[in-house]
Amino acid sequence: MPRKGFKSADRRMQILEKAGIAFAQYGPEATRVKDIAELCGVDEALIYQHFASKEDLYFEAMQHLNENMVADWIGIAKKAKNSFEALRLIYQHRLGEVYEYRHLPAAAMYAYLASITDERMRKASTDAFLKAQNLIEGLVRKGQKEGIIRKDLNPASVASWIRSYPLFVDLAVILGVDEAFPLESAMQHLENLLETLKVKSPKSPSARK
Repeated sequence: MPRKGFKSADRRMQILEKAGIAFAQYGPEATRVKDIAELCGVDEALIYQHFASKEDLYFEAMQHLNENMVADWIGIAKKAKNSFEALRLIYQHRLGEVYEYRHLPAAAMYAYLASITDERMRKASTDAFLKAQNLIEGLVRKGQKEGIIRKDLNPASVASWIRSYPLFVDLAVILGVDEAFPLESAMQHLENLLETLKVKSPKSPSARK
């Protein structure tokens, strides 16, 4: 029986969040619905009141992670003072989450692998990928119009190689080599990367002497 005072929507959200952690730790094949129920502190039967099967739960848990990521990025971009600052804050947030919630990189990798054979997962992952790509490309274009980001750069190319850096960090965390590559170093490399995008201010006559 559900606990009194715990709304169905809240319970469903709790299950999705706990399921994402479990699937990342053990993999989608090895994870049992029983394991997720134990993490949630509920009976296994309650899980099936919200999700028809383990496969449905896995799909929705991964979709939940993707939707949260894109929503977070959009929220960060809206609060930033300009497009360049939005890029910086989005990727600082992205790196910070990976080091704090170490299950996230594994969850993403499992979802990518599942997309090879699962058409539903492939479509959901593709949609999330393109939403993120379009958001970053749009920020680069806006930054070029604002005169902050170099106009000689191709926005699609910039978005692609900026987005590839966090994947390198994901791999470092998954392999456990992040002790030799701590968050502070990851953030500094990010800063160095972003600095290459900026329009350089012309030096004053006195500075050129």
